[in-house]
Amino acid sequence: MALLPLVRTRLVAEGLETIEDFADFKKEQLKEAIKNLRTPIPGIIGVGGAANIAAIPPCIVSAKCSLCL
Repeated sequence: MALLPLVRTRLVAEGLETIEDFADFKKEQLKEAIKNLRTPIPGIIGVGGAANIAAIPPCIVSAKCSLCL
């Protein structure tokens, strides 16, 4: 599908790694999921020795990739 590495990484962060992960999405739900990728997910700074969780940057899914998905 010619996904850029950033797009692939972001999809995986959303739990969408394989074709089967998309099976339950209806057309409008998939459009909304792709739109949501434009919003960054802030990181979490650990307190008292807890692990830090890195922020996930926003990404834009190209029209071609959106059509293929």
